[in-house]
Amino acid sequence: CIEGLTNLQNLRILALQNNTITQITGLDHLENLEELYLSFNSIKKLEGLDKLFNLRILDVAHNKLSSLEGIDQLVNLEELWAN
Repeated sequence: CIEGLTNLQNLRILALQNNTITQITGLDHLENLEELYLSFNSIKKLEGLDKLFNLRILDVAHNKLSSLEGIDQLVNLEELWAN
């Protein structure tokens, strides 16, 4: 769970690389977020992104993802980094 961002509704860029994040939760209220960097974590599933309508860049490279299911809901996504 990603905590402590509740009052940052206008946040546009969030970089959380190289942490021990296992789930993408706690970002629902970041509706203005445009860039999200989550590489080098332990994320297994793309979830918790459905309210990030303005997301243009998503970096989930070097995680434990087995699929990109759910990525289709990110209609403004321009760049996706995954492997």
